[in-house]
Amino acid sequence: MRVRLPSVPGTFARLAGIIGNAGGDLGGIDLVSADRKHKIRDVTVQAADDEHAQRILHLHKAIR
Repeated sequence: MRVRLPSVPGTFARLAGIIGNAGGDLGGIDLVSADRKHKIRDVTVQAADDEHAQRILHLHKAIR
């Protein structure tokens, strides 16, 4: 999934925690771009099925 997160220390750690607590497994993490306000990353997440993946996508939107 591609995520756009605030450039604030600990923000990616919060995302990783959300994914892990939802039962997802982090794979590759690639930085696409970064500026003073945001970082865009491509994050590979292993999920049990499509429904599980959609739930993880929904939960990650809580990070602002």
